[in-house]
Amino acid sequence: MWDIIFMEGIPDVFRNTYQAFPLDLYTDCFYENRKEAIECRLQLLQEASTETLHSLMADVWTEHLGEASAPVSWERFSSLQQAQSLVSCLGGSLLSGLCRKMSKDIRHCKGGLPDLVVWNVQKQIYKIVEVKGPTDRLSHKQMVWLHELKKMGADTEVCHVVAIGSKSNRFN
Repeated sequence: MWDIIFMEGIPDVFRNTYQAFPLDLYTDCFYENRKEAIECRLQLLQEASTETLHSLMADVWTEHLGEASAPVSWERFSSLQQAQSLVSCLGGSLLSGLCRKMSKDIRHCKGGLPDLVVWNVQKQIYKIVEVKGPTDRLSHKQMVWLHELKKMGADTEVCHVVAIGSKSNRFN
């Protein structure tokens, strides 16, 4: 959705060429200012084949790799192919749902996202995982995200880790 985030023609959202995001990104106006373009893209994502998703990602990756952008962390993936393999497993329906939620209210979506996404491209499976230590509990924001992801059809899990063989467990 790079082209929609940085869409031209919206008054007072770009004041200089060095901005990493439009000034309305974290406001209620972001979705309304781009509603038609966003809805069109969400429909495209919803119905897109894996090849189309790969192509959309490749276009943005090759044109904008390394450019400063608040919503994008280029270092999350080691290559375009790795990012495309995740997109293959998630599918257009889930991607459309995620983009819908974030485009309507990104400022409240930043916190609470699960810790991990693991996937196996050969089996076309993934799992979105929130990891909790022995004394950790889910925050309200984490519970909301897990609920929203489940509503979108995502395969989610809370993984409770336990210390095994730590020094504190070896001494009486």
